[in-house]
Amino acid sequence: MPVIYSIVSNESGEVLYVGQTKNLAGRISGHRSQAYPGNKKSRLPLYAWLIKHGFDAVHFDVLVQVNEELLDIAEIEWIAYFKSLGLARLNVSPGGQNPIGEGTRQRMSEAAVGKIVSEETRRRQSEAQRRRYQDPEERAKTAAANVGKPLSQEHRDKLSSAIKGKPFTDDHRQKISDGLRRYHGSS
Repeated sequence: MPVIYSIVSNESGEVLYVGQTKNLAGRISGHRSQAYPGNKKSRLPLYAWLIKHGFDAVHFDVLVQVNEELLDIAEIEWIAYFKSLGLARLNVSPGGQNPIGEGTRQRMSEAAVGKIVSEETRRRQSEAQRRRYQDPEERAKTAAANVGKPLSQEHRDKLSSAIKGKPFTDDHRQKISDGLRRYHGSS
């Protein structure tokens, strides 16, 4: 269930930051993984604070569970509420998804053309993707999102040509056979 959450200082009890997420555990992990010196987000007030004081200096509280359609509105209202109390000082935007304008998107695209990504960055991205798809919950979400989406003939042809001539192990053949039997309802 989507939630509005706060990051609270353990020492003072001050609400430092308010955010939204559909997966709180994943969001906490994301904040933790981005709170290190040299990260491109380390200049943002939240991450600068976390780097200085440490991740153990805060805890996360769920403020409210909301329907996904109301997530942006709820975040904006909660940030405004805490800002009116002089809190949530690490929020740099009023909240919501803050969609990027088309002009900004175009400039970002042009700036990325020809940019070479380091081997270290590629390795980290690869590891992150690998970890993500090892999580059964993430795999189930991806599978559910793709259920019923028809594949184009071109895509089907590419999939077919990718496995043509590839030898299967006996174990793999058995799994395919068992799956087809279950699918077609025969034994």
